[in-house]
Order: sequence, then C-alpha cells, then structure tokens
Amino acid sequence: ITIELPFPPATREAGYAQDEWRNGAAQAVAEQKPARAPGPVDICVTLEDRRDFRAFDNLTANILHFLVCQQIIAAAHSTIVRRMTVQFGGVLHGARVEISRAAA
Repeated sequence: ITIELPFPPATREAGYAQDEWRNGAAQAVAEQKPARAPGPVDICVTLEDRRDFRAFDNLTANILHFLVCQQIIAAAHSTIVRRMTVQFGGVLHGARVEISRAAA
C-alpha cells in the first residue's frame, strides 16, 4: 500500500494547521482509495526534504494517528506496527507512506 499525503504539521503546531492537514490528507486518501492493512505491518515514511529542522516524532505522530483514524491500519502500537522507517528526501512534495505486511 502506498499513500501520498501532504507534508504533516508538527504535533505542537496550532489546531488550524492540524485541521487543515487532516482535511487535505483525508481528501488524498479518498482519491487514492488505499487498501486496509489490519496488521502486523512495516511502515516506511518518506518526507519531503525542506532543509529546516524537523523532528521525526513530531511529524510521524500525526501520520500514524491519521492512518488509524482512516482505518488503514488497526492501531499505532507495537503489536500492529512492527517496524517504522522515516527518511527525508525522495519525494518532491509532502509525504509518501508505504505500508507492507511485517515479516513473520
């Protein structure tokens, strides 16, 4: 499963930025119609390289929460998400989220 999303706001950003991102991400998911991945899964997040300081955890928390809310993954805990890789670069805009079945 590959999903292209807008660049996520940091978890500490104001509510308006969060709401705007969630709306844009929901629209992207509606257009892409990704399959569901009940778990266990490996997730690779590739983020646009914006050249300013970005903390991985502040960006990925929004993505994980969104994937659960959209029922793309069952939960954001270690029994479901077995491995998560985060990297910068490789996408021109936003975030690419790749979800695959975790190895047994």
